[in-house]
Amino acid sequence: MSGPINKLDDTSNLYNKAGVMPYARIFASDRLTQGVDVEVVWQGDSKAFAGVYLMLDETTGEIVKIGETRNIYSKFNTQYKCIRNSTNDRIREYVREIGSVKVYAVEAPTMDIDYFGHKIKLTCCRAIERIMLSDYIASHGEYPVLNKYNR
Repeated sequence: MSGPINKLDDTSNLYNKAGVMPYARIFASDRLTQGVDVEVVWQGDSKAFAGVYLMLDETTGEIVKIGETRNIYSKFNTQYKCIRNSTNDRIREYVREIGSVKVYAVEAPTMDIDYFGHKIKLTCCRAIERIMLSDYIASHGEYPVLNKYNR
């Protein structure tokens, strides 16, 4: 885990070692009420998976958010695009006022377990997100600008 992790163009950084790949682009659009739209560019087998994602300012390449989700397709194609809450509103405001963001993602390992006859899917998304945030903070002394902890 050497070198600064501000951008994804350094192949020695943790993100590239983890297999982070392009997932989507969020851009300003008058097509939807919330003012942003999403174009999913993921080339993997399934667009819906548990994983960790990084949002990068499309112009500068700077990482502006690190997050995790149990369903990345829903997170971007429904929540960030349509659902109103403080996080989604903050991201949409950034996109409308500052510019588009590119989204990169990595699928998190998952495991199905049987718990007294109930099937439970476990994932380590949150742990991977924490590792990436810690690495980012170690390099920058603060959270990415759109992470809620930065407020």
